[in-house]
Amino acid sequence: MAEIYFSGQGVVYASTRDGAGNATAFRDLGNVPSLRLTLETDVLEHKESRTGNRLTDLRLTRERRARVTMTIESFTKANLMMLLYGTTAAVAASSVTNEIFPAGLQAGDMVALNFPLIKNTPTPVVTGTGGVGTLVAGTNYRIDYTTGMVTILNTAVGTQPYEIDYSYDAEEIVPMFRASQQERYLRFAGLNTANANKPVIVELYRVVFDPVGNIDLINDEFAQFEIEGSVLYDTTRDINDTSGVLGGFGRIIQAPVV
Repeated sequence: MAEIYFSGQGVVYASTRDGAGNATAFRDLGNVPSLRLTLETDVLEHKESRTGNRLTDLRLTRERRARVTMTIESFTKANLMMLLYGTTAAVAASSVTNEIFPAGLQAGDMVALNFPLIKNTPTPVVTGTGGVGTLVAGTNYRIDYTTGMVTILNTAVGTQPYEIDYSYDAEEIVPMFRASQQERYLRFAGLNTANANKPVIVELYRVVFDPVGNIDLINDEFAQFEIEGSVLYDTTRDINDTSGVLGGFGRIIQAPVV
């Protein structure tokens, strides 16, 4: 028989599970440059004490477990929710009237507005307390419209604390650690590029991911987010697997080897 080698590429999909443990709608996780499945056993070995050689005469498997490690590159809202145990919130475009700055500001101090993504039309208006004394943009203050940071240039106009009126664009927010862990059904639709791109499908029925360990927010290359998770035993599938094609953890599907 000819050797069959494996070099994988493909798309990773994830789905939540319904009350019966079946996959709901799958979602493409984007570019996943690394996907690793690790199978482990916890083994107890027994050594005899009769011969003087302390020979291993029994090996007892106490536990079988599986883990999956995946590297994600797509910085989407849905992926961030999975990476951060986050929820999602949408803030509609709107405006703010009389947002108050901290008191006692000096030249060079910076203030972060409550909402970034500031619109330049209408032009923000910064005044002294109670709207008395209008500060001049470029002379008394400077606004970074993207980040919502206001830099105080001088305090010659108006009484502090200053106030600002501004408008802002819609925002998409993912608060961290607001959601509990969630079981997912993972499906890898792969190609064996070492064997004429023949399909290889991997299904993992119950996966619980840990939150991402590190997010590199400043880097010189493309950011990658590595997450690990446990593949849990699916009792229902194993019990109902009368044809022997499911298994309790997952399975690999491929075309028959010729």
